[in-house]
Amino acid sequence: MGQLPDSIRKLTLFALNTPIIQKIISNLPCKLQELDFVNNDFIQSRCVLPQSLTDLHYSGRYDSMKWLVVPPNKVYKNCKFVLNSNESFQWLLENKFIGKIKIGPGAIPMLKSHRLPSHVTDIHLKHGIPDPDLLLPPTLERLFFSNYGTPFSHISHLKDLYINYEYPIKLKKGVLPRSLETLCLSYDQPLEPEVLPDQLRTLYMYEFNQPLKNNVLPLSLTDLTLVSFNQPLNAFVLPPKLKKLTMQGFQLPTFLRNSLPLSLNELTLFKFNGSFDQCQPLDNLKRLKIGSLVPSLAGLFVNVKKLDLFVFDTAIDEPSGTCLANTYIESLSLYCLVKSTLYPNSLPPTIKYLSLVNVVIKSEKAIPSSCRYLKSTTRNFTKG
Repeated sequence: MGQLPDSIRKLTLFALNTPIIQKIISNLPCKLQELDFVNNDFIQSRCVLPQSLTDLHYSGRYDSMKWLVVPPNKVYKNCKFVLNSNESFQWLLENKFIGKIKIGPGAIPMLKSHRLPSHVTDIHLKHGIPDPDLLLPPTLERLFFSNYGTPFSHISHLKDLYINYEYPIKLKKGVLPRSLETLCLSYDQPLEPEVLPDQLRTLYMYEFNQPLKNNVLPLSLTDLTLVSFNQPLNAFVLPPKLKKLTMQGFQLPTFLRNSLPLSLNELTLFKFNGSFDQCQPLDNLKRLKIGSLVPSLAGLFVNVKKLDLFVFDTAIDEPSGTCLANTYIESLSLYCLVKSTLYPNSLPPTIKYLSLVNVVIKSEKAIPSSCRYLKSTTRNFTKG
């Protein structure tokens, strides 16, 4: 009992701390590659990790982590150590397999005079720790904090920066490290050119609702989320390589021509019920999440053959049909948050593969004769 076969490659442990589980982790399969502990601070006895293990999902404090016996020269990027005491700091210095840490209040006095080791590349500061005197390592690649006051401009290798609560100071050129690739923050002040790093790929801003000017967003950007943005979007303001655009709060009546880049693969507009009449076709679009199925949508889909379409705020229930009948889509997945009904002339005449969620088919004539595959289900799901 408690001995697993050596053929197991992936193991996930959900159970509470029991003698049999502790026996299992004391003698893990020798070919195990991925080990996932769902509960934090789960390990309470000696746990020898096999040489074959490449991925360890675990979060724990010193009292639990000290039981791990790790092969030499291993680094587990998904293993997070909770740093909350002087004792835990000393253990961290000696155990280089830890790259990700969460800093609690108990470690703050130590970190004002002792720099974190260079093998730490991912830091999460617990809520309520805005301390400007922390000695963060220059090798840091990922930083998450909640309160304004933690310095980050000097971290030359920082790739991902997450600021969970409002950033109250206007961002100026040179404040953000030029190495940044991902930036997530709550910010609502005007943005000027050259403020955002020119290597930035992902930008997520919760509160931003300021006019966007040309040359403000870096050309490198491929993923942009503006949760509260509801300002006119002028031509060529968005970067030409943008793949994913999310604007949950956008409710203006129309999009101007060239305001949406041709490169878009995914577009999310939960509250938009306006017009796309001025827009050029978006030939690369693969996924659209929108408030309602407005007639002008057909103009975006002129050359689209495969599409995942999510309709959130309004039911599809038009006896005369929908704008989709004016497209040449061959593969369509249609998800409706509000239960909807399809009548004849609702779907593309070229449709071959059709998947429907929360959609009632009013008659067999609603499905074009070209359709080879049909799947229809009812499901409860939320916006996301």
